[in-house]
Amino acid sequence: MKRIALIMIMLMAAVMVNAVDVGITQTKVNGVELLPNSPLQLDIESGGSLDLEIEFVGLAAAENVEVFARLSGNDESAQKTIPLLDVQSQTKYTRTLSLELPDDFTSDSYQLLLFVGDKSSEVILETYNLAIRGKRHHLVVSDVLVRSMGNGYATASARIRNVG
Repeated sequence: MKRIALIMIMLMAAVMVNAVDVGITQTKVNGVELLPNSPLQLDIESGGSLDLEIEFVGLAAAENVEVFARLSGNDESAQKTIPLLDVQSQTKYTRTLSLELPDDFTSDSYQLLLFVGDKSSEVILETYNLAIRGKRHHLVVSDVLVRSMGNGYATASARIRNVG
């Protein structure tokens, strides 16, 4: 399902001829302002969330503008979409969204892809570089089973994964 959404957005970008009349003015990740296509990476620990704050300006009126964020890596990804909105000319908008990072995200370099577009215009794409590092010495308990043995005794077994 995630790949279908990304393919649809990329196809829309290839077919469209005019860019949506929106200009992205600022993007913050966990309160830190990032510059698109910068070689600097923001270091983030897995298991938390990426809190995005996207500020953009309507350059002309546009209907059903969608903001879509995707964290893309080797085999892992996370994505989120802001509900459709109508944009007015010369109006500044700030929207926030949060991407959850699983505990078992691999330590690696990732790209945060930010798409802004509507159904009749070319999609604007901005790319931000992130370095996500796994937690050290981190265990995840995924299942615990307790069996009563009678006479006040019980046995327990647990499924534990080392992800750190």
